[in-house]
Amino acid sequence: MNERNYRVVSEVRSNGDLLDVPSDAHDVTIEPLGQPGLVRVTYLSPVREIEFTDGGEDGGTDADDDRPTYLA
Repeated sequence: MNERNYRVVSEVRSNGDLLDVPSDAHDVTIEPLGQPGLVRVTYLSPVREIEFTDGGEDGGTDADDDRPTYLA
């Protein structure tokens, strides 16, 4: 089974505003806030791993193992 990573997206919007929620979003919730006319939209958005190398002739070095993983 593949492990998926997600980031939490949470935005405050005025009641009636349009918001583009990605089709692959999970656990979308809309909740009213204490201030009239405002809602909070929260969802999980999948991220993907992007590999970075130093661009050398060999495509990288052993030091690449120490580099952080970037998620987008």
